[in-house]
Amino acid sequence: MAQHGIAGVNFHGGLSQCQAGSYTPLCATSAANLKGNIFTVQPIYYGILLASLIGPGQFLPVTVSTSSNITAYAVRGSDDKTRVVLIEKDDAASGLVNITLKDSSKSGTAQVLNLTGTSLTSSKGVAIQGATVDQNGHFTPGAPDPIQGKSGSYTIPLKSGSAALITLP
Repeated sequence: MAQHGIAGVNFHGGLSQCQAGSYTPLCATSAANLKGNIFTVQPIYYGILLASLIGPGQFLPVTVSTSSNITAYAVRGSDDKTRVVLIEKDDAASGLVNITLKDSSKSGTAQVLNLTGTSLTSSKGVAIQGATVDQNGHFTPGAPDPIQGKSGSYTIPLKSGSAALITLP
């Protein structure tokens, strides 16, 4: 939506007790937590959080050539860094996919943050770079994975059913 100039999106969800199959960024894991206004982030929250880590900028054209179920977006940030998001939409049990990202104008070490989960439908075990949002709303991802580029080409190991945010040098 941002590619088409939309400045904001409202995600609807209720501050209620978590229910199987619900699609809300926050919910209470028990009746006691609901009564105490203690909410836990859900998988969609992590997708929104990863998108926010891209930051403001200008979308760049991206070409994807693969038989895997992958979507890619690229943004040149207001800090002049290029960030690429790769979303691999196959079942997590499908294994690892190696993605080659080519940008002839870049060289050096790219930084990769991974959004992972146990399955595409899991309501637990979702994290960004191994980190989750704690009960107080704090989030500190682990150190990004460094990927050394060679002649503007970066090979990103991407787990099926996951996403990655790559910041090019």
